[in-house]
Amino acid sequence: MKTVVIPMCHSNNVIESISSFIDRDNLSFILIGDVEETKKIAVNSGVNIDGVNLIEELNEVKACTLAAKLISEGKGDIAMKGLVHTSIFLKALLRKEFGLLEDKSLVSLVSRFIIPNYHKPLFLTDAGINISPTLDQKIKIIKNAIFVANSLGIHEPKVACLSPIEVVNHKIPSTEDGFALSQMSVFGDAIVDGPLSFDISLSKEAARIKGATSVVAGDADILFAPNLDVGNALYKSFTLFGNAKVAGVVAGLKIPVVLTSRADSKEVKVDSLELALNMK
Repeated sequence: MKTVVIPMCHSNNVIESISSFIDRDNLSFILIGDVEETKKIAVNSGVNIDGVNLIEELNEVKACTLAAKLISEGKGDIAMKGLVHTSIFLKALLRKEFGLLEDKSLVSLVSRFIIPNYHKPLFLTDAGINISPTLDQKIKIIKNAIFVANSLGIHEPKVACLSPIEVVNHKIPSTEDGFALSQMSVFGDAIVDGPLSFDISLSKEAARIKGATSVVAGDADILFAPNLDVGNALYKSFTLFGNAKVAGVVAGLKIPVVLTSRADSKEVKVDSLELALNMK
């Protein structure tokens, strides 16, 4: 049995997104927020929440803190963001007294895309949390993405460290870090290569034309973006122009965290929760 804890649950999008999960035998929910409003939304949406644990708390900070506390006490297995700012939600989960952060870890967003013209699921990190990570932080971000891929049954994932070109240029920091990361032996069974351009990472034809011989070329499982600018732009490009289905989880904590935008569709929230539930 797994329990999903959702602070500030009183949102049409949240209630509708969990509707298909409510009746699962091995799953339960703790919903924290405006109880009466949540019940009204459920009735209007045709979602039966009679057996769901509802807790009244209208304050965003207190609701998120309570969610983190419940999880730290073993009463919850997955945290899912409701109608609350990301910073408030994550700050509560990262409070030291709850002990939810893995030792020497760093939280990062791992997004999974199903893209019609790519031959397998594609992961991207980090499109939403870390702005301009140091080399040491990049190691942790890549490890988080590898962990998520491994948890979903992808062994020896191929990681492409993105850059505009495939050779080291001291004027382009991503080439230096990409090469440095490719030389490290800290990523277990994963294959990490870089610097690699976006087209070579995903297109065998582009790799052939440009003479790229990397085993990651044209077959990447994970795209590692050197900074938030690149990661966020790719995320939005995939969804807006690539007809991609996206799901996302925050990694680096001891439990999966579903972190979607308040503006994300029901489908994104459903797929993200399903992704978190499938993590082992």
